[in-house]
Amino acid sequence: MSKQSFDKAVRLVKKCEGFDCGEKVSSDVIEKAEQLLGLKFSEQERAYLSEFGYIELDGVELYGIINEDFEDDGEYEGCMVEWTLHERKAGNIRWEWIALQFVDEGGMMFLDHSDLDENGEPKVIFAEDDGEGYKKIGRSADDLGDYLLELVEEQIED
Repeated sequence: MSKQSFDKAVRLVKKCEGFDCGEKVSSDVIEKAEQLLGLKFSEQERAYLSEFGYIELDGVELYGIINEDFEDDGEYEGCMVEWTLHERKAGNIRWEWIALQFVDEGGMMFLDHSDLDENGEPKVIFAEDDGEGYKKIGRSADDLGDYLLELVEEQIED
């Protein structure tokens, strides 16, 4: 159901109040991000970045790629690559995690590349910062498509 969920979310997301997104990200920039992260993005992650860059939905922000340089300039919010690299360097997250969304005080959603489904899609997990780094609390969705569709449907219902 993951690909269908992702495709449905992409069709519906522009109907959400407060929808905004970044610029489409080129395959060259996506490959540069993969090299820096040391991970290959899944099909859904690549499609998300290629189509939107990042997404905002009336106060809900999904991280993505904001610019092409990925320089450590102290501004990490919104950029999954810069935020992930910064937190890895600080020893706060597992190497296989990619930042997806700041949820609340100390909470983050991550794409967990250590837990892939049969299509190579990472699970979406919730983790909290306990002062010594982020610890996984639980799984939130089977993949990015399911997670994005859930967010979009909630926004449309409200």
